[in-house]
Amino acid sequence: MNEEKIDIKTKGSLVELLELIGRTKPLSGQDIEIHNEELSKIVQNNRFLVIGGAGSIEQAVTKEIFKRNPLKLHVVNISENNLVELVRDINNRFIVFYQFLKLSYVR
Repeated sequence: MNEEKIDIKTKGSLVELLELIGRTKPLSGQDIEIHNEELSKIVQNNRFLVIGGAGSIEQAVTKEIFKRNPLKLHVVNISENNLVELVRDINNRFIVFYQFLKLSYVR
C-alpha cells in the first residue's frame, strides 16, 4: 500500500490545506448564515458535550452551540477559572437559561 505522507509545514497554501480537509473553499460566515436555520434545528434537537470547552477555540464552539438553544450543553474543562470566565462571557452576551448549560471542571 503506497500512502503519501503529508507534511503540514510544507503544505502552506490555503488551497492545499483545503484539499487536505476535503473542501474546495473555506467555511465562512456566509456559509453559516445560509445554513443557520438547519443548524439551529439540529442543535435544538440534540445534547452536546464539549470537552476542554473553556479553551479558546472550544469557547467559540460552545457559544455557537449555546446560542442555538440545545436540549443540553455539557462543558468540561480542567481549569475552573477558564470555566468561570466562559460563564461570565455567556452571561454578558446571552440571556442565560441554565437548564441548557452544565459546567464541570476536572481536577
